[in-house]
Amino acid sequence: MIAGDAVEDLPGMLAALADGAPAVVVTTWAFAYLGVEERRAFVQVLEEASQVRPLAWLSAEGAGTVEAFAGVRLPEHDSTSANILGVLLFEGGTTSEHLLGFVHQHGNWIDWREVPV
Repeated sequence: MIAGDAVEDLPGMLAALADGAPAVVVTTWAFAYLGVEERRAFVQVLEEASQVRPLAWLSAEGAGTVEAFAGVRLPEHDSTSANILGVLLFEGGTTSEHLLGFVHQHGNWIDWREVPV
């Protein structure tokens, strides 16, 4: 785990990894604190870095926070709205998104929708 600015420090952190080594970037209820332009810049960093290495971005965020999952319809659980657990895979400049499930914002439950391979 490495702490730093989500946009400014990320390129250097990814570049410091061994050549070709895959990377996993995790955001859990932090991506929402970035402005819209910062979010786009974050995704652009991942897209650019995927030219050198495969990347996975695992996110647990509220509805509409991660643009790739903006159209996902949320179920209701225990009188609370679910949050989205998803992964975006970046490789060679291409991106694929996978809805993994729904989660409670404080970890009380998880509702798996796709089993990761």
